[in-house]
Amino acid sequence: MPEGALAAPGAAHALRPRGIGEILDFSFRVYRRRFRSNAVVGASLGLALAALGLLLQWSVFGSLMSPTRDTGLPGALVLIGFTLTLYVLMLAGYVFFFQYICLTVEDEMFGRATPVREMLGRSARRVLPGIWTSFLLALCIFGGLVLLVIPGVFAMIAFCLASAVVMLENRSGPDALSRSGELIFRRGPGGLDLTANWFRAFAIGLLMAILNYVFVIVVSLPTIIVMAVTVAQGREPGITAFGPQFLPSHVLVPLTLLQQTVYGVFLSIPMIPWTILYYDIRTRDEGLDLMLAAEDLSRAPAAP
Repeated sequence: MPEGALAAPGAAHALRPRGIGEILDFSFRVYRRRFRSNAVVGASLGLALAALGLLLQWSVFGSLMSPTRDTGLPGALVLIGFTLTLYVLMLAGYVFFFQYICLTVEDEMFGRATPVREMLGRSARRVLPGIWTSFLLALCIFGGLVLLVIPGVFAMIAFCLASAVVMLENRSGPDALSRSGELIFRRGPGGLDLTANWFRAFAIGLLMAILNYVFVIVVSLPTIIVMAVTVAQGREPGITAFGPQFLPSHVLVPLTLLQQTVYGVFLSIPMIPWTILYYDIRTRDEGLDLMLAAEDLSRAPAAP
């Protein structure tokens, strides 16, 4: 099937309007059906991001504490450049994984079984547009939060589908942000209607944020317990190669890598609903299912 095609002629699809509960239910079904491949990719990403995070801590703290460090402008520029590079690599990892999840969800919705390697390759080719779009999105949200918070929340809601648009419509930058805002605010009911797309996006985002927070807390329990015991005993954090820490480096490093690897297994759960919401809006308000049915009819052979 050519890249970008939604479904083979006559293929069954799961396009239909869904409520918030149905979107969440379908999300967990997708997670269970794709658990093995998504868990492997997510755990690998979690491990890589944890390693980059530790490297970042080590480089920054080591540079600050080194007695031979270059305190001039060249040394500062090298440190800043190295730090920014690591942040970009971490962002690229998240963008890559989100786009991969978009394709797995699309596969489930259109009854396909695209090889994982092919989906990884397609995701990799959209990383740079995804990074550019994520950078603009972060600027909009940060700028909005600075301006009395509410504009930042508005930006979060309006542009929540931008990353999905990057992968599923091959858009990027302002075009992807504009398309996301169009789907959220210019399609379907408006105002304070509880079926409005902006309200559904807000509700799903809030639920996914809470769920993600629970995952983080559960995965971080060993570290939290150690910190609580250390504080209860009146001990101060020790100085390590990664800065002041409650754990020695030989425990901190493997524990951090393990925790983030486990977290990566669940990382896809908060990402899945956004692709489903994207297709829900396109079906509900743009008639995507009808367009696909019309295409199938146009491809059907004429009766003799």
